[in-house]
Amino acid sequence: MVGVRCSSVESIRRRRIGKGQAVFTGPPIRSEKTVPSLGPDGQAVTPEEKNGIKFETFVFDALPSAERSVMMEVRREEEFAPVKNKEGEDSPVTALAMMCDLFGGWLMRQGMRLRTDELDRVAVPVEVSSLFAMDEEELREKIQGMKIDGERPVYLA
Repeated sequence: MVGVRCSSVESIRRRRIGKGQAVFTGPPIRSEKTVPSLGPDGQAVTPEEKNGIKFETFVFDALPSAERSVMMEVRREEEFAPVKNKEGEDSPVTALAMMCDLFGGWLMRQGMRLRTDELDRVAVPVEVSSLFAMDEEELREKIQGMKIDGERPVYLA
């Protein structure tokens, strides 16, 4: 499930204490991280593997105390490509690949040819600005008669 939150300023103010800290009711979540540190010689050390633990709380932990809340279920591959990590899952590389798959799929279903890789995923950058088209149907209307070189990056704005 994808969580997108909108809160009123007053709702956030009701949860504040001290010097701007927000109060969330959920338990802290354990997250393993790669944490740079100083070695015994005082030199900076950047570890190859995760070496630290971070305890996090999330804004959605405040939902139980909200006056009103609405939930919507969406398809992750169409609505959510987070960038939370430097590399690997939920990284800039995976977010770009998801965006290219989504927009490239829109174009390919309209008969456009795009270069793909051995896994049949779109292998060129493809971006469709929301100012150009909000969905596949609007894209279909706007690209009638358009020629696209599927070997090069595609930016529609």
